[in-house]
Amino acid sequence: MGTQGEPQFLSKRHELTITCTQRPITPLLPHPMTPSPHRPVRQRLWFALAGFLGSWLVRLVGCTVRVISRPDNRRKTVAAGGGRGIYLFWHRMILITAYHHRKMPIIRVLISQHADGEYIARAIHWLGYGTVRGSSTRGGAQAIAEMLRIAPQSILAITPDGPRGPRHTLKLGPLYLSQKTGLPLIPVAVSVSRFWELPSWDRFQIPKPCSRAIVRYGDPIHVPPDLSDDELEQLRQRVERTMCRLYDALDRECHR
Repeated sequence: MGTQGEPQFLSKRHELTITCTQRPITPLLPHPMTPSPHRPVRQRLWFALAGFLGSWLVRLVGCTVRVISRPDNRRKTVAAGGGRGIYLFWHRMILITAYHHRKMPIIRVLISQHADGEYIARAIHWLGYGTVRGSSTRGGAQAIAEMLRIAPQSILAITPDGPRGPRHTLKLGPLYLSQKTGLPLIPVAVSVSRFWELPSWDRFQIPKPCSRAIVRYGDPIHVPPDLSDDELEQLRQRVERTMCRLYDALDRECHR
């Protein structure tokens, strides 16, 4: 069960990472570089430095990668979804996905309020993204409420197996969010030809210099608002299989 007062789908079992885009956008939280009264000065300085260096590491890695994204595929997918949607991509592909979309309209990223999330929040800030801070154990209800508030004017994106896995397992959270907002789910597949793989739960990928990356968008999947629990679980499994097939096909194409 989730903490008292939080939506059930934000319980530990359904913990997820969310990014969202909004135009226009209004402040959700203090600027990421605003000192937090809850952390020592030395720690805040370390977070700021680590975030700055991390963002430039992403830029350094990303600028050596040739990213192939078909604009017609994305435009067709967005149009089929009514111009908006909830984009889904696996957690292991965060680095190249964040780099590739950095020039798109302002993006908001849901990041935990714990110390490890602070590093990510600062790096994300330097890449040009805004942040919404929260997780299943701290600030989750407020973060989800804000996601629902901005959904009518936004494009959302979620790593449905994050932030702690299991790897390539889609949680129910995105489906609940789709039901509440009426936005379709849109799988996004990303594949890199050559990469280093970290020994993390998601097998996080860091593209090697001069490698090739392909980004592709799947067909929109609409989630009816009146599904039973069994029907919702069946749809969850179908979306998960769709994402896995999309990634597998793209991996074969990218590694030819």
